[in-house]
Amino acid sequence: MILDFFQQKLNLLFSFYGPDLWDNPAVLRSYLQEACPQSEYNWLVCSVVVLSELRIPQKIHNKQSGRDDSKWLEEIVAEITQKCPVGEDDAAAAFFACLNTIGTNPLVNRNQYAKLTDAFLETLNHYDLESLISKAITGQQIFLKPGTYYISNTINIDKPLSIIGAGPDKTRICCNGARQILRYCHQGKLTLQKIAFYESSIAGEGGIVSVFNGFADITNCWIVGNEVDRTAPSSSMGLEFVLSQGKIEKCHVVNISANGIFIGNNSNFEVSHSVVEANRGEGIKIFDSTIYMHNSLVCNNDSNGIKAKNVQGEIVSSKITGNGFDGLRFEDSHELSITENVFRKNKNTGVFALGEGSLHIENNECSENEWVGIFCHGSCIGMVRNNICMHNSYAGLGAAGDSMVMFVGNLCKENQVLGISLLQRANCKVAENYCVSNFDAGIGVGDEASPEIKQNYCENNCGDGIRIWGQSKPQIDEKKKKKN
Repeated sequence: MILDFFQQKLNLLFSFYGPDLWDNPAVLRSYLQEACPQSEYNWLVCSVVVLSELRIPQKIHNKQSGRDDSKWLEEIVAEITQKCPVGEDDAAAAFFACLNTIGTNPLVNRNQYAKLTDAFLETLNHYDLESLISKAITGQQIFLKPGTYYISNTINIDKPLSIIGAGPDKTRICCNGARQILRYCHQGKLTLQKIAFYESSIAGEGGIVSVFNGFADITNCWIVGNEVDRTAPSSSMGLEFVLSQGKIEKCHVVNISANGIFIGNNSNFEVSHSVVEANRGEGIKIFDSTIYMHNSLVCNNDSNGIKAKNVQGEIVSSKITGNGFDGLRFEDSHELSITENVFRKNKNTGVFALGEGSLHIENNECSENEWVGIFCHGSCIGMVRNNICMHNSYAGLGAAGDSMVMFVGNLCKENQVLGISLLQRANCKVAENYCVSNFDAGIGVGDEASPEIKQNYCENNCGDGIRIWGQSKPQIDEKKKKKN
């Protein structure tokens, strides 16, 4: 590795020149140009030579001897800012801060010099990442050492690559003026692992990481937004996938200024063991695509946890909680299975289905939502079965519009108004549900609804077991209606 070579040669130079090394800028420049290709490590050549030209050891000695004023470090950083390329002065400043922390001349004390060398090598991670990627060959693995990599321009990738860090808590790529970090456009595979990507403070469009017409494998990565004014308009996203496929595994997408993840235009993705939280828009937004999501957490997003239209696939064994509107809101989705999830404490419904969807909603817990646990609207058909809908602010289950879903075997308990609400022209089959201990009626039928209500357990509700109003004409089999 080039950085290992750098360390070896720097130690060799020091052993030969001793403290006089920093008084030989010509030697330093020659060595650096040989060890580090200038096209990739230009800032290193510049900043280290500037170091020697500024006589840093002498300045440190003057500070220790009390012969210099207290602003010596600020003056050095100011000179570096002028002489180093834009965006590279931070690395040099970090080096000077390290000198100051050590507190003695590192060129005299060899033990402390070793510490300085290690810290200086850490700053080498500020090299030109875009150049490194552009020079990589197809299919190459690029390993990024711990540190923070700043970019000023979006890195466009047009070939299959693997970019692997040392862990998202150790390897960070930060926007420094760019609106996006990576944009991948190729039918081959892009692999991103163990990296944290940080959003720019400049609100923009597109994803921090965007994939178009490709395959992406994103594992153990953090996608982190900035904390600037969250009221400012923005359409940026954490991860954006268009005409693409792949997987998102063990990732954390947080605090993005718009949507956390966007999947659209005939994309196909698996999302597993990931956290999508505290984003300003939707946590996950999916259109005309396929998703297989499991064992994930979508929480505390400002809008819907998940918003989907014309989507197929499955959402299973996940938690969708505390979102600013619906936990899951989907429309016209005919082959979407929603099973064994928890939808809790969302500001509207746990699950809101609308349009012409065909539903398979089974074995979920929908509790403590601020309207309804599961609500079906439009001309939905399909099955809502064996769900637990408790402690919701209005009803456990609800249907309206021309909905024709089947509510079977659900537990609707201790909801603030109704166990099951059937409104407008709902023509549902409601059978073998347990509607108990709700604060008003077990089942409410109003407007022009004409459901078939058969063999439900309605007991211990504060009001009626089944309440009917308006022009509704339900068909009721009260065999299992109990005392309320």
